[in-house]
Amino acid sequence: MRFLFFGFLMFAALLVNAQTRILIDEDFSDWQNIAIAATDQFGDAGNSNIDFGKLWIDNDNDFVFIRFEVGTEINLQDNNEVTIYLDTDNNSSTGTSINGIGAEIVYNFGDRSGNVYLGNNNTFIGHEDIWLSSLPTVTSDQFEVAISRDLSFFGQPLYQGNNIKILIKDNGGFGDRIPDGSGGISYSFDNGTLDELPPFSIPQVSNSQLRILSYNVLFDNLFENNLQPYFSRILQAINADIVGFQEIYDHNSSQTAAKVESFLPSGAGEQWYHSKIQPDIIAVSRFPIIASYLIGVNSNDSQGNGAFVIDLDPVTNTRLLFIVAHTPCCDNNFDRQREIDAIMAFVRDAKDGSGPLTLSLNDPIVIVGDMNLVGFKQQQSTLITGDIVNQSTYGADFNPDWDGTALEDAKPLATNLPMAITWYDEGSSFAPGRLDYMVYSGSVMELKNTYSLFTPALSQSELVELSLGLNDVVKASDHLPVVGDFDLDITIPTYEVESDKIIALELFPNPFKTTSTISIQLSQKSKVLIELFDINGQQVGLLYQGEMSAGRHQLLIQNSNLANGVYICRMQTEYGMVSRRVGISR
Repeated sequence: MRFLFFGFLMFAALLVNAQTRILIDEDFSDWQNIAIAATDQFGDAGNSNIDFGKLWIDNDNDFVFIRFEVGTEINLQDNNEVTIYLDTDNNSSTGTSINGIGAEIVYNFGDRSGNVYLGNNNTFIGHEDIWLSSLPTVTSDQFEVAISRDLSFFGQPLYQGNNIKILIKDNGGFGDRIPDGSGGISYSFDNGTLDELPPFSIPQVSNSQLRILSYNVLFDNLFENNLQPYFSRILQAINADIVGFQEIYDHNSSQTAAKVESFLPSGAGEQWYHSKIQPDIIAVSRFPIIASYLIGVNSNDSQGNGAFVIDLDPVTNTRLLFIVAHTPCCDNNFDRQREIDAIMAFVRDAKDGSGPLTLSLNDPIVIVGDMNLVGFKQQQSTLITGDIVNQSTYGADFNPDWDGTALEDAKPLATNLPMAITWYDEGSSFAPGRLDYMVYSGSVMELKNTYSLFTPALSQSELVELSLGLNDVVKASDHLPVVGDFDLDITIPTYEVESDKIIALELFPNPFKTTSTISIQLSQKSKVLIELFDINGQQVGLLYQGEMSAGRHQLLIQNSNLANGVYICRMQTEYGMVSRRVGISR
């Protein structure tokens, strides 16, 4: 089970002489070395306010990539008349005539449809017919688009050579176009060597990493008898440690854990822990789920999104805050923003100790789920940066990571594709997009491997080696499984404790400003030494030295002169030691 694919092994060797590869992933920095193909004049927008700016074109062996600016924030897949025209044979006398080019492909992004014109024939097309995808799925003032280069219609290949022409036009009233002049934008395919796609490994590379899976299984499909083979192969290939399921409405968490157990049987000392938040959120985990919380939009809600506290390591007191969400779909921007505001307010309150849960300093935080981010980009911004919109209800903005920065966005690419899609449905008019997210506290955990599993793009050898079927993921659900492997940045050492003895050390609040209470549990009388160390291992405080009886004890720790930062509180007894992180934040 521990291997990397050929593409990964070859990555370093090919990198030396390769040119930059474009990825459709909402990150436009990879376009920096691509020459601008056209620049439209500013201020010539039509009634729609779409004012084209710069346009870039690039390609790999499979796709032509187009990036363009629209001058205002729009949703590319809805409520606009932005239309792309591709003259795929570079012949103005073939295809449909438009502004000096003969376009074989015409696709209206807002209508999510188009036509192919070839010879005397033409046919209606959807995104699936030309393998079109575009990001971001949320509103933006610029977009990047991929369209397949391997297309045939009416028994003929659509591309006739290395040269094409492109025109993008706003077909709304008096709409803008790029270019303004006749003849379109000429582009010649570069068929040279490219960088390999970023490496990924479908199985885990290291048992020391934490593998998290987010999966919307589409209306309880996990339990449909005819779909069992697909889910069995998918879950066995991924073999996650923690899973956040969405859209399990009609089954409880015990039934879900039993189903996962049937696919991934537990070994000695293992089990699947589980918990559900109504109506459809379920977490299953190889680690104990020690608490779960409903995140509603108000205190009267009986259902919503779920927060789960997972005990990753009882010795070091490392707990994972694992939030699984399924926010409202489609054009419901109002409720989707409220739910994301509520999620981030829960994280803020857990960090500062003002909510139902109090995290210890540097406890890892991961938020996953089908966020349905197909509307205003502010919702995406709130999820990552903590920029809360409804502050009168959900409180102030905050920096969600422990180091005072935003959360990290995994942005997994679909396996063997240059695009960060997590949703795919050929039967829908909407093109593949990024609806499912995995964001995390990057200051205390490092993402080592990530992908969204798209079996149709895997090679036959990969399918055989992983015992997967070509169409497994598209048969199982319209959402792809989203996977992340993490190394946790936990520097506190672990210590052996005699098996028949119990010692425990807790601090509250943590972090603290001036005072915190140390709670101690001993199973028998012992000499006790409690010290405070900085992150370099230097003792900065002697908190207690003496003998304690069996039972519970409390001490008050006061900070009068220590700087803000992370410290380690260590308790040594006659039969073992424990350590806890403690933060000081004035």
